[in-house]
Amino acid sequence: MSMFKTPAVICPENEGFSAFIPDFPGCVAQGATVDEVIYNITEVGARVMEATFALTDYVPEVTTLKGKRPDGSFDIIIELKETS
Repeated sequence: MSMFKTPAVICPENEGFSAFIPDFPGCVAQGATVDEVIYNITEVGARVMEATFALTDYVPEVTTLKGKRPDGSFDIIIELKETS
């Protein structure tokens, strides 16, 4: 089972939170709480990682973290693990 550490950006929304992984374009998730959105982006990210690595030679350069931003969004590091 392979593992990949990558940053995810958590963004507060009007109702809940959204998240995206800059290293995997289009990889997004939503959740009612920070914990829920972290869980969701980790699950979605693992599947995107598996598909990306299985279908291409793409290995992302890990995005530099920026910490907390003026809009309230912030970066965290998540671990993506293969699901199979």
